Amino acid sequence: MIVVAVVNTNRTRDFTPTNSTKDWNGNEQRYLRESGGGKEFTSFLEKELVPYIDSKYPTEQYRMLVGHSFGGLLVVNTLVEQPSLFNAYVAIDPSLWWDEKVVLKKAATAIQKDRIGDRKLFLAVADTVLASDNVTHSRANIAFAKMLEGQESTSLTWKYYKGENHFTVPLVAENDALRRLLEYEPLPIPEEGVESHAFHADFVRQHYTRISDKVGYRMLPPEDMIFSFALACFYRKMPEKEYGFLKLNMESYSNSYNVYKSLGQYYEKLGDKVKAIYFYEKAITIKENPETMDKLAKLRQ
Repeated sequence: MIVVAVVNTNRTRDFTPTNSTKDWNGNEQRYLRESGGGKEFTSFLEKELVPYIDSKYPTEQYRMLVGHSFGGLLVVNTLVEQPSLFNAYVAIDPSLWWDEKVVLKKAATAIQKDRIGDRKLFLAVADTVLASDNVTHSRANIAFAKMLEGQESTSLTWKYYKGENHFTVPLVAENDALRRLLEYEPLPIPEEGVESHAFHADFVRQHYTRISDKVGYRMLPPEDMIFSFALACFYRKMPEKEYGFLKLNMESYSNSYNVYKSLGQYYEKLGDKVKAIYFYEKAITIKENPETMDKLAKLRQ
């Protein structure tokens, strides 16, 4: 997981979708005069920040936007305006009171007309008892929570944090959000291990397909884990099942030296020189390993 924190210079300007000079009680406030730059900030995320991170780091095409207060307002607004920009959204006690609940109203329309699609949302609502000085803020969030409750989709969820106020809720809510949005069952391995008739490459493949469908992007079974299953099959003289696991690794990690070296070893043990040479050649195009090159030379004799 890569966490990107954006240092903010003017949260009122960058996180609000419209220009308004009124606070939650309808009072004019000078500090709100620069509000309304949310569209430009979202454009910065889309066209500058995300491409930069993708170019510098080995990223997955799964992105989550997390924000608190005005940042949470930006999160909800991005979800309803540009849902495809991120896969999951976490709005922590968002300021949905903003500008006479303009974003809350847009959210109601977007949800009603199913514009959000398969995107996921986790809404954290702070304890209203501890926020009694800002009833408008709390009521807007509760209204949004009830809106989410009315949906059949399990991808739009929320949680009320009793005893946590607007300033203490972010830490616990972020932890809950990550667990909720990325939660999945570990691979169930029977006591018999690879000797179980029910445990094979297709079983593992189907398990990770279900995980991928749940979290919203492709999750691959770890290469080392799959190889360990193949090795266990080798020691138990189960070549067909061993090949199934090696093939699964090849499907998942087509640029791995170890994947092709392992397949070369598999066919060498079976006495199939043609296929052993083929996979060893594939392996050394990825990494020129002296041991593999020696094996290849001997097979070619």
